[in-house]
Amino acid sequence: MEIKDSALEHAYLSVLAPNVLVVGNRKTGVTKIVWHGAVKKGNADLYLSKSSLVGAHAGVAAANLLLIVVQAYRENYRGAISAMKTAIKQTVTSSKVKSGKIFEMHHWTSIKVKNQ
Repeated sequence: MEIKDSALEHAYLSVLAPNVLVVGNRKTGVTKIVWHGAVKKGNADLYLSKSSLVGAHAGVAAANLLLIVVQAYRENYRGAISAMKTAIKQTVTSSKVKSGKIFEMHHWTSIKVKNQ
């Protein structure tokens, strides 16, 4: 079973304001894997929603925030500064995500990336 963010938003808004037309936002996307044929052949499409991509960047940023404390405790100040740079970079990157992504994989070798 698959529930898209836009479907949930549509259901929520239809209860609050039933006379409002809700147009689904295609950019938010959905997270799923679609296999084309046998798994061993390596033909698949990986769909990552916008919220999944933002969550991944936020997770890396949070891990680096913890790493700052660990590195400072160990008196490794260069490591702490590096972790701080990475945390800031991932936070900025997560704010720039505009849409979900589709990764099309063919024979485990070729990967094409498109927006959802």
